[in-house]
Amino acid sequence: MTLSRRSWWPDLLLAAAVAVITWVVAAGALLGLDRAVGRWADSHRPPALELAALAGNYLGQGGVLTILCAALALVLAWRRHTVRPLLPVATAFVLTVVALQPFKTLTDRPAPHATFAHPERFGVGGVSYPSGHLVNALVWYGVLALLLAPWRAAARPAARPADAPHPLGPDAAGPPAAQGRLGQSRPAPLR
Repeated sequence: MTLSRRSWWPDLLLAAAVAVITWVVAAGALLGLDRAVGRWADSHRPPALELAALAGNYLGQGGVLTILCAALALVLAWRRHTVRPLLPVATAFVLTVVALQPFKTLTDRPAPHATFAHPERFGVGGVSYPSGHLVNALVWYGVLALLLAPWRAAARPAARPADAPHPLGPDAAGPPAAQGRLGQSRPAPLR
């Protein structure tokens, strides 16, 4: 297997963009726009969609996603007799806390609807910037996709070559018959 060389420039540019945007917001340059968007969103919130918004908010919380991923990893670990499925969950949990909490503490920005003066400013108390929901969605839905990969591979045998290793172990990609390891011919790809 050959690994392609990947440039780090896009990652560095995105990290720089986050730093610049955070600095500009902290300096107050976008404060008027921030408040205007907040007021517009508050005045255009239809009551019929409030339940959908609450459900989306709930599905973006780290606790819910962590419990879901941990439960799925425990089932996989029990079925496969290995701790490998637990490793992505533990790693994601540690890295999320290590990467996110210091940044939230450094910016010290409360939630937009905090009950004290100027919650939109940095340094007035709170841990709501950057949004944990975004980080949780990126990290935990990625872990969830990784943990669900065995069932996807078993349902689509042509999606993964039989000799390609699966990140959760040799048997994680489904039963060998579903992977074509027993000498069965594979269906031709659709064109």
